[in-house]
Amino acid sequence: MGSRRMDREGRPVAEAPALGRSAPKDAVGVWTARVPASSANLGSGFDVLGMAVDLELVVRATFDPEAPGALSIAVAGAPPAAGAAAGGAASIPNDETNLIYRAFRAALQAAGEPVPGVRFVIESAIPPASGLGSSAAAIAAGLILARGVLGARFRIDDGLALAVRLEGHPDNVAAAFFGGLVAARAAEEGAVSVQMVRRELPLRLLALVPERPLSTASSRAVLPKAYSRPDVVDALAKVALLVSAVKNGDWGALKPLFADRLHQPYRLPLVPGAEAVFRLANDRRCLGMYLSGAGPTIMALFLDEAERAAWLEGARPVLEAYGFRPLELAPSAVGARVETPEGETLAW
Repeated sequence: MGSRRMDREGRPVAEAPALGRSAPKDAVGVWTARVPASSANLGSGFDVLGMAVDLELVVRATFDPEAPGALSIAVAGAPPAAGAAAGGAASIPNDETNLIYRAFRAALQAAGEPVPGVRFVIESAIPPASGLGSSAAAIAAGLILARGVLGARFRIDDGLALAVRLEGHPDNVAAAFFGGLVAARAAEEGAVSVQMVRRELPLRLLALVPERPLSTASSRAVLPKAYSRPDVVDALAKVALLVSAVKNGDWGALKPLFADRLHQPYRLPLVPGAEAVFRLANDRRCLGMYLSGAGPTIMALFLDEAERAAWLEGARPVLEAYGFRPLELAPSAVGARVETPEGETLAW
């Protein structure tokens, strides 16, 4: 999955040579990175399957080679995280702990380049700490900015390996990099393999974001250290069938394939009301439901907007009783890309 140039609407255009920029000293003007949110752990695709969705992180960056190490971060807008007290712009760090900056800096350091002064203006529609890939989007934004600045020397393999080191697993970052629904694997030696399952997904999504936050660390801590052979075989079968069903557009086959045994039985009790919401998946209009990423967001799939609206109307009493906020979304076919000061758009 190599480098692709995109037009302003996010559509691939004819292949062209990579940007001829070789060092941050050439990075004059405003660079704009755009990265989609993502939803991972579809069914039994635990740490393997990730899907890009149409919430977006936008980062406008300017660089000053004459002021190495200088950093300025302004947050123009961000939605609240899961949890009534968490939220928005206040949850995005404006110092060196910011993931966008950490990823950008790590890429330049790996290339042996000095890190210039940086100013970021961040606008995010992705709720943080909600299981919708906000950290993966931040990492992908920093790396696609580095890709634009460093040019062809910063290869896709380098970017993926670095992203996984920062994120810890490949599913969200692969979806953020490429868009669509992807399968990803990170080998122990650091290499990352990614396959596009399907770029265009004619579905409608409903993200159900609860009031209470759930930290990834807490969500990981409840998982067992080992699984039984029947659970592993069940997961392998469901992942293979799910990938085949998505490729073939057999949407009616999806629902039983989301009945995961690897992570959802352990994590659902951490999300108040989750089991009641999951019972709503029995409605014929819902194609399937799963815990997005490490949670706490629950993702439901539908064939079209009418089916989604009808299901949501019936589900409102349960959602309101347990404090779930619905977000109407769609899969995104477009992954991370950066617009150069000259107006060109570069994607992985």
